[in-house]
Amino acid sequence: IVDTLRQGKSLFVDELDAQLHPLLSRRIVKLFNYAETNPHGAQLIFTTHDTNMLSKKLLRRDQVVFVEKTAKTSYSTKLTPMMSITLDNGAKPRTDSNYGKNYLEGKYGAIPYFEDEFKDCNE
Repeated sequence: IVDTLRQGKSLFVDELDAQLHPLLSRRIVKLFNYAETNPHGAQLIFTTHDTNMLSKKLLRRDQVVFVEKTAKTSYSTKLTPMMSITLDNGAKPRTDSNYGKNYLEGKYGAIPYFEDEFKDCNE
């Protein structure tokens, strides 16, 4: 991480939040978002299942891309930038939205598919 910031490189991390304290994951993202700690324009590209990372205080809408399988049995995926999402009311996600809550409610897509018996397991 330090080398990436010092050299202005790109860093790809699968499951950034895996085995890290949530506050440490957030701090790492913040290091890349501020000119003071990222003077050379380094990039952090990461995946996560932690919806707490979907915070307007941490990430801008143009920094978020959702990934989902294209069909239940498919091995292909679809990438959807948050900025290209159109909500049911025809609007784009607002900057003052609760991104994590809206994602879990299925407003942005990219949620897991459950068999009928498990559809309401989080209610």
